[in-house]
Amino acid sequence: MRAWRRLEEWSRRSFDRWRCDAPVLSRMSVAERVRRMRSRDRRHTWLWSQIENGLARRNLDRVGEWEFVQLLRSWAYANIRRQTSVDGEAVDYLDVRPDFAFYSKEAPDIFRAFYDDVGGVIGGGNGYALMTLYRAFGFDAAIIDCGEPAEGFTRISVVCEIDHAGQRMWVVQDPNYDFGLGDRTGEPISFFDVLALLRDGRHQDIKVMCGDPGAYRYIIVHPAQLAKLANEWTIDPRYPGSQPVRVLADGRLVFKAQMAWRNYERLADASRAFLKRRGLPEELVYFYRLVFAVYPAHEEVAQMLLARAKEVLRLQ
Repeated sequence: MRAWRRLEEWSRRSFDRWRCDAPVLSRMSVAERVRRMRSRDRRHTWLWSQIENGLARRNLDRVGEWEFVQLLRSWAYANIRRQTSVDGEAVDYLDVRPDFAFYSKEAPDIFRAFYDDVGGVIGGGNGYALMTLYRAFGFDAAIIDCGEPAEGFTRISVVCEIDHAGQRMWVVQDPNYDFGLGDRTGEPISFFDVLALLRDGRHQDIKVMCGDPGAYRYIIVHPAQLAKLANEWTIDPRYPGSQPVRVLADGRLVFKAQMAWRNYERLADASRAFLKRRGLPEELVYFYRLVFAVYPAHEEVAQMLLARAKEVLRLQ
């Protein structure tokens, strides 16, 4: 099942507990967000301990929300397990396994499963994992789906509402390829301003702000896939030049994968061809010009985001 189909199916359900378990917190310092998150229960305390180690215990009193959501995104990128089938859609991605119920889990349970190599996900699961992480810290967040599902070209990102210089804005963060979108100077730019610039053909005014280009994540591979693993672009060096970092008890293998934006951008000829067929410039950021859904679709905030996006793009 395609990632957007899984998200569409999940969005038909109502998980209103997000609003009561992780209330949206406005006008609060990053340090206070962290204090509240880690004190919720032992699961959240464990999750924060993992994040804190990854952030090298930096002084959060000096970190603003714009910097913090980018730090969380890069941490999520490195800690979300990917999974691949090479021949097409796998049937045992973590987010489709009925025994796990991925789309009803909170961030600590999801990232614990990744930590334990229970399974991996692709685009939609990446987006959901980052969304739950932001919500665990009291940020409002949603998943945006862009592209053309009929052609099989879709891209998932997350939008998160932050306070910056006294202004509330929704910013784009992508956990699949570890980047966010800013203005030319690297300051935050709202999702709606991104759409307006793309509508007007001004992609040069949008800066793709990448995480560490050398950062890696882990990808879970089944033994039966090894024969065709040379087709998996994320593993560098290409198999068989690379070897698994560990073999799991059930025979699955875990490889290091490199999926940072610059690597994807270098190999994205098919995506550029898709954009060209749609009459758009071949700059990959134009996928956002084709936003078609926001999840969880049943939530008012998602409906507002999609309606406003269509208004900016002059689609209604």
